[in-house]
Amino acid sequence: MIYFSSRFPKWKYPLGYLKVLKEHFKYFDHLKIDLKNPKKFGFLSLGGYQSEISKLRDAHKGKRGFIIANGPSLQDIDMSLLKDKITIGCNGIYKEFEKWGFHTTYYMTEDQEQTELRGKEISKLKGPKKFAALHNAHAFDFFNDITFFHVPKRTDAEYYAHSELYPQFSKDFGSIVHLGSTVTYLMLEFAYHL
Repeated sequence: MIYFSSRFPKWKYPLGYLKVLKEHFKYFDHLKIDLKNPKKFGFLSLGGYQSEISKLRDAHKGKRGFIIANGPSLQDIDMSLLKDKITIGCNGIYKEFEKWGFHTTYYMTEDQEQTELRGKEISKLKGPKKFAALHNAHAFDFFNDITFFHVPKRTDAEYYAHSELYPQFSKDFGSIVHLGSTVTYLMLEFAYHL
């Protein structure tokens, strides 16, 4: 199912549908042209976002990592202490990168309205490895360097009607990610994966 927020302009729907369909196709493994890393099949390789994320499993095993959420309290913290650390940031945190003098290792966004508001800026963001929910692909440039993850889009009513389904915690970020009412919950699942 493809969702747009009420603020997303209707005239952008057709291109938005194409963007989401393109990223859905790229999520699962498929044959692709890979000019940077010719492998077994010459310039063809098998891959998709799912495999790309799966390759990150245990990438930082045994190392300390930091989740940096948003909020005014960040103004009171000496962020230079995290400069060379493994960090995961979210939403509008990229606006602080210049002031800090470094960027987070990973950047994540899921909230639909936040992503639609910041999609153009996130598409242009250089530095961190960027991750976004697959259902938000319509908010980004058609050609982008974002890795999309799969998070089922359900309403709160669907979760709460089946309380045994909520909350769930993903132990395989490459396969499925569960909402926990905040992007911080997604970052915890991603940190577990790393």
